[in-house]
Amino acid sequence: MKNTVKTIVKSVSFLLIVAIIWCAITLWVRPTDQMTIYEEPDNTVDMLMVGSSAWYTFWAPMASYEACGYTSFNYAQGGMPADLMKYCIIETLKHQKPSLVCIDARTFVYRAENTVYITEDGKEYLKDNYVRTVSDTMPLSLNRMKMILDISPKLEDPLSNFADLLFYHDEWKQAMNKGTVVKGRDYTKGFDIHTKTTAYDKPDDMSGITAELELPESAEAALRDLLDYCSKQEFKTIFVALPVASEDDEMKMQYNYMSRICSEYGIPMIDSNDYSDEIGLNYETDFDDETHANYNGTTKFTAWFSLYVMKNYPLADRRGQEGYEFWDEDLSKWNGLLDAVFPDRVAGNTNENGGGN
Repeated sequence: MKNTVKTIVKSVSFLLIVAIIWCAITLWVRPTDQMTIYEEPDNTVDMLMVGSSAWYTFWAPMASYEACGYTSFNYAQGGMPADLMKYCIIETLKHQKPSLVCIDARTFVYRAENTVYITEDGKEYLKDNYVRTVSDTMPLSLNRMKMILDISPKLEDPLSNFADLLFYHDEWKQAMNKGTVVKGRDYTKGFDIHTKTTAYDKPDDMSGITAELELPESAEAALRDLLDYCSKQEFKTIFVALPVASEDDEMKMQYNYMSRICSEYGIPMIDSNDYSDEIGLNYETDFDDETHANYNGTTKFTAWFSLYVMKNYPLADRRGQEGYEFWDEDLSKWNGLLDAVFPDRVAGNTNENGGGN
């Protein structure tokens, strides 16, 4: 009996050591770094923005902090699949206690177009590169494993997502030469400044459209799964359809459909395209491309949504509070960035041409 126990203990220990070595090598050869929100001091983010690249061009956390004292972070990745957002929130909650979580609604409308592909035999899969921009920047954890397990039916090659080394085995030479990656806080809080201007015509006013158009079945399933999770949490949730330069009848009706589903779970949704005049968007000057803002648009949307939050979800003003001194350090770096990018700017009134908005 003792020999059997010893054998089991040795076997388990050996497998554990192999697993640890495997994980270490995987992290070593990954070409991507950990999402920077995991570098933020614990319990210092009050508002979490989750979704696609729309957030990191429209929402400037440091601008909102400077104006209102709100501490927020963009947990956003280009093309983030809607199916993964729940797990991003779960992982973040290990270190942060946000009062408000803001979900990028367009990820559900764009899911079929951007983040999935259909094989010749009609099977639907999530695009691997969009999955990896999320999974490979998430710490190794049971939550990450559960995420991959839950979405494995939607992955064409789930094994390589579980065992990353099977995917990155050709990266070891680069890993040996890349040296130690020094990580630290991201003083932009997940923002990516855009300065290009693409002019568009102002879309027709869609706010009077009340008809609905169903989402694809798989997108609705992902939506309901996220709503079910969020409705049971302590934080408040809002879904936000961020502005685009090309909202049409079909998109608006899908947003109407989403809004009704959200209401079933007691969660509000706002289509910011309906408030373009309030925001002050100029479609000739405020867009980098059809779906992303340049910094002109950023400042306008950030100011408008900060006011919306102030009226509906009053958050603490952290300016000058003990334990948040690092936000003022980051604010100084942020303003240094703006001075470098916009040398003629007037503080608090910045656009890419250096003048007022």
